[in-house]
Order: sequence, then C-alpha cells, then structure tokens
Amino acid sequence: MKLAKEQSDEFDEQGFLLIKGVFDPMEDLAPCRQEFSDIFDSYAHLLMNKWAPDLTEGFADRPFIERFVILLGLTEGDLFVHFEPQLHFRPDRLCKLSYLPDVFLPELFCLSKNTKLLDVLENFFGPEITASSNTHINLKPAQQSLELGSDISCKYRKGKFSNQYSALNFTKTRWHTDSITRNADSRTNRMIVAWTPLTDVFKESSCLLVVPGSHKDMNHQFKDDYPNALPIECSLGDLVVFDANLVHASTVNTTDSDYRLTVNFRYVRRGTMTGHYGTPDYVVRSKSAPDQVLSDPHLYYQYLNAAVDFFHKHPTTRIRSGRPEQAKKISKAWQEKIRCYDDWLNLKPDRLSLFKKIRQEAKSLFDRA
Repeated sequence: MKLAKEQSDEFDEQGFLLIKGVFDPMEDLAPCRQEFSDIFDSYAHLLMNKWAPDLTEGFADRPFIERFVILLGLTEGDLFVHFEPQLHFRPDRLCKLSYLPDVFLPELFCLSKNTKLLDVLENFFGPEITASSNTHINLKPAQQSLELGSDISCKYRKGKFSNQYSALNFTKTRWHTDSITRNADSRTNRMIVAWTPLTDVFKESSCLLVVPGSHKDMNHQFKDDYPNALPIECSLGDLVVFDANLVHASTVNTTDSDYRLTVNFRYVRRGTMTGHYGTPDYVVRSKSAPDQVLSDPHLYYQYLNAAVDFFHKHPTTRIRSGRPEQAKKISKAWQEKIRCYDDWLNLKPDRLSLFKKIRQEAKSLFDRA
C-alpha cells in the first residue's frame, strides 16, 4: 500500500496516521483472536485444576471476556507479564510464571509479518524491515469485568492485583512514549509502532489517545493532562501507525461489559538498533538479504523463550540505561554477544559482570548529578 503524499505529510507533522481497512477481519485478524481464546482456555484449565476446581463447570460457556478476567484473577493480575516478559526489562518487572507453559503464539507472530502490514511499513523503511520482540497486547475490560477478576484473585490467591506494570495492559494506560523502553543510544533511530485493533475501538471502550506533534520533542516531561490530545476511534481492520516517540495513552473503559483488544508491533529499518536488548529482534522483510528473514514461528519462540529463561535466572542484568556512554557500552556488548539468531540458544552468564559494571557506572553518574 503506497501512502498518498497527504498521508505521508500528515504522519510527518502529527506523528501518527489512521489507515482505514488495511486488514481483512476474517482472513487476517480472526486467527489471532481465536489463538488468544484458545490459549486463555488452556491456561485456565491448568490454573483451575491447581487453585479453583469449582470454577471448571460451565467455564467454556462463559463469554470470552469473563474467561479472560477469571484467568487474570487466578494469575493475580500477572497474566500479561507472562505473555510479555520482553516488555519488562528491569529485574523487578521480570516475572515468568513458572506454573504456566512457555508462550507460543504463532498467529501473533504471523500477524507481525502480514504482507499488508509490511507494505504499509515500506513507506517508512523501504524493503528492509526488522521487528522488535517488544510486542504489546492490550485487553481492556469494563470495570465490572475487572471487579470479577479481582474477586477471583482475592478468593483463590493472595489478594488483589498488585503489579502496577502488568495492570497497564488491562486498565487505563498513562501518558508515555514507546521510546522509553529503548536503550538510550537507539532512540534517535526511527521506530514505527503498528497499533492493530482486534475489536472495534470506541472512546467509551478505551481508545488510543495521542498528542499530535509530540514526536518532535526528544526530551519529554510527561504531564497529567494534554488539552490537545485526540482520541482515535477505529474499526476492526483499521491500522494506526505512529512514531515511537509520540506521547500517547488510553481512555478509560466506561462501558458496562464491552472490551477492547489490540496488539501493537514495533519496527525499525533493518541494520539499525531497536534498543530492545535481551530478546530477539527478527527481520520480517529484506530485498537485499532475504535469507535473513525469520519465517518460522517455532524457531522464533524457541529463541524468545531461551532468552526469557536466561534472564529469569539472571535478573541482575539491567538492559536499559539512560546515560549515553553506558548505553553505547551496552549496545556494543549485545552486538558482540548476539551475531546470529542461534546465539540466543547459547546465552551464558560470562558477560553479566560487564553489565553489572555498566549499571554501577550509570548509577554513580546519576547519584552525582
């Protein structure tokens, strides 16, 4: 899909673009929705056998969102931490749930490589595109549904949801940019976020809020409110692309029982750094090096889960740094450590001392500032 000049100009000026009807809802998106439903049911079966066998009867007949919040309750709100360990770079955020199987979502992986999506991204990167494994899943239930999940957590587990980072996936998302998760020296590399609804999205059901033009500021001081913020409502099949440096948030889901389900993927030009060290980036399109394209979801999740296992066992490694010189050292260390996909299967703690030293240097500079 070639963007019109007006669309390209709008993106450059505003930092985001809503593109209508990119995907076929049934052909492109339904398999991913069904995959979420299936894995939620599988996980719920394991969790109910472990903690809540009395919930088993009639569970399969419950609406999708009820099944989800029951699962959320039985994981004490930490379901998304298990689904997205690659988002949680700090040791206090890394929380692989040992009582659940490793994540395997082949349809989600295939959606990140969807031809229609990559054709849109070519407008920004040309035919050389790399995806970050920093894929974000947002499922925003109504408050009434969340209360059911909280009640389940209190009754069958330790108490109410406590992980504030995981909660961002299923409650209101505060003002932020997606660049803040990147290593500091990579943030000037253009990164495009592909915000992909798997349901219709309305203001009342927790839509995306953006601050037009905010992507031009590289030193954000986030506010509590942005009077010029725009809500973006969209239909199933639409796509929102935005600059990773764009300030954005979400509205609150004020419906009685509706929910919003979206996934978003992050991309850079092949050969530039995503800044998401610790989990594998993967080439999704390359005209000059087609052999570098990773097409097998089984291999991708093998690499991803090997990385997650490594950092779950060695949580002292901090991936991100706000200090430029330390950030460059981290980038160099990772480039030496990971030269090909299979290197993710051979991670060893021999370089952990280097990361500790870099982190201590950054902390010392911060303390003196």
